[in-house]
Amino acid sequence: MTDIGNRCVECDKDTSFGSGRFVNRVPASRDDVEGYLCPDCNQVECDRCDEMIGVDEDVTPWSLELQENEFKDGATCVHYDCLTKEEKGVDKN
Repeated sequence: MTDIGNRCVECDKDTSFGSGRFVNRVPASRDDVEGYLCPDCNQVECDRCDEMIGVDEDVTPWSLELQENEFKDGATCVHYDCLTKEEKGVDKN
């Protein structure tokens, strides 16, 4: 394993303090390198609108305490704005 320090293991950009990618970086490894995953590379795609969802901004059935693996339409990870009125009705926040 090669330690690449503060570089992102996905895009190879700097994640050190002052780089603009320090907040929300997470330790990560890929293939034979160890470093960090920057916030941009750590996003996931919304199952409903296909836009990217930032770190800790996703909503899942489990986060709404629905005790299900997916929403009724089969989506598993969505933006809050992509929730249906019914799904927002169970939101505890």
